[in-house]
Amino acid sequence: DLSKENKLQNFALIVGNPPFGTTDLSEAVRSYCDKYNFAKEMVLPFLHKATKFAPEGEIALIFNTKVLTNTGGTYQKFREWLFNKCYVEKVFNFSILRNAKKNFGGQLFGDATGPISIVFYQKEQPKTPSDKITYYAPKTFIKSNVIDGLNIDFTDLKFLPREECKKPDTKIWKIAMWGGMNDWLLTDRLRKEHSNFKTYLINNNIEYGSGLHPKENENNKVFIEGSHMGTAKIEKYYTPINNTVQIKKEFRSNNLKLFKQPLAVIKEGITNKNILSSYFDYDVHYNKAVYGFSTNEAEKLKSIVITFNSNFATYFFFLTSSSWGIERDRIVLTEYLNFPYTELSLDDLKKTQFSDISFDQKISMLNQNKNHFDFQYWESKINRLYNLSLNNIVRISDTISFSVDLFHKQEKSIALYPILQEQLIKYGETISTELNDFLESEDLFANATVYNINRFTPLMMIKLSFANKQKEIVTSREFIDDELKKIDNHLWKEKSSNIYFRKKLNYKTGDDIFIIRPNQRRFWSQSMALEDASELILEILNGN
Repeated sequence: DLSKENKLQNFALIVGNPPFGTTDLSEAVRSYCDKYNFAKEMVLPFLHKATKFAPEGEIALIFNTKVLTNTGGTYQKFREWLFNKCYVEKVFNFSILRNAKKNFGGQLFGDATGPISIVFYQKEQPKTPSDKITYYAPKTFIKSNVIDGLNIDFTDLKFLPREECKKPDTKIWKIAMWGGMNDWLLTDRLRKEHSNFKTYLINNNIEYGSGLHPKENENNKVFIEGSHMGTAKIEKYYTPINNTVQIKKEFRSNNLKLFKQPLAVIKEGITNKNILSSYFDYDVHYNKAVYGFSTNEAEKLKSIVITFNSNFATYFFFLTSSSWGIERDRIVLTEYLNFPYTELSLDDLKKTQFSDISFDQKISMLNQNKNHFDFQYWESKINRLYNLSLNNIVRISDTISFSVDLFHKQEKSIALYPILQEQLIKYGETISTELNDFLESEDLFANATVYNINRFTPLMMIKLSFANKQKEIVTSREFIDDELKKIDNHLWKEKSSNIYFRKKLNYKTGDDIFIIRPNQRRFWSQSMALEDASELILEILNGN
């Protein structure tokens, strides 16, 4: 134990990159983790032991991001120690750099194949502790004529409530990585208002579990003969029987009720940026990476399929699951079971025969004889079931359109595309409406002016003018491209090698506010307009 050596005590600062991994652990590491009931992760003893070397000093150590998000009890035990027995000042979540391309600033952590983070902490409480923890979670690394490296924008910086971070089972680290505090409040409300999916399954006597596992030994096996559905052959909503093949093979013993129709299944892996759930009206076997649900009440299974295929479910799991959006594109059964679940109308579902419906969102010559699934109808049903407001629906839609797409497509994502003029107008309508609702009794109105700016200009701008009369959105003919290019050069600040911070700019003069943001669609979404409006309202209330 080197911490007992006099020369290795009372350091003022410890900075390091400890070893990671869960395999080939030494007996000393295993014993240490067992002693404190920590997960058997090589990095955890280093983070824990560092406080012995610097009991009154500051510590900055790299660790794997799943330490923040893994739902296992031993990971929770470590988080309980870190955020309750220590004082955490800030956390940098650099998961986006996993397998980053070298020509996109990937040299920052060139060898990083897993998601990593950095925690700044100390054992003792400071004299004036903050009730917030600073959290940086950058989403992009870019190469341009201005920078080459990791890009930290204003949307990547969050100030998280310390009391929430102290909870070992909190989801706030994952939610704040891709969303904001409004998303955390929404998911928290839904968990409190709705029972979880596991409770629903138990109360309704629905069998559930994973599919067929390979045989491990002769004492725990079952012989399977019949139809088998390959995981890649499962289709969203309903899978036709001609996708199956016949098998005769031994597998590990399983609950055979999970393969008797009617069935609903949910894939563990993410497919085409979405959760995939399917309904079977025939007996079928499937593999272990698929979770099955069986009951004689077909409508209950259809409700499961429609709900888990919904935009709301995609939004919820992208923001809360421990792996999707960080490392592996999957959702494990325990996470599905914790979903806030409420059943759709069974009477409506009795009229819905999945085998007679086309779930193709594009009508073609091949399916024109079938009834078409009304996606919008069922999405609206789910929105009402969960009491989702118009602003909630906007946030859900933008999370899927921009954040999910950005994670999967990275530099090719639509989130990074130059903004369209109609999107800018919609942003102007949304932010002015929010401000005018707030100013309703003040006899004052916020009116928006948008600009026609070249798609290659790095920044985009909108002007809000306050007057005693409400006006339609104005499109200015003023040429401001060159000025915006000059401004862009001054918004970047290199904090360290290949790490750049980009400041946001709200410029106020007289009765006008100029909002200047990067010329990327993710910064001019309707949900961003809602966030910007809330920020401006707060400034008005504070008299700024």
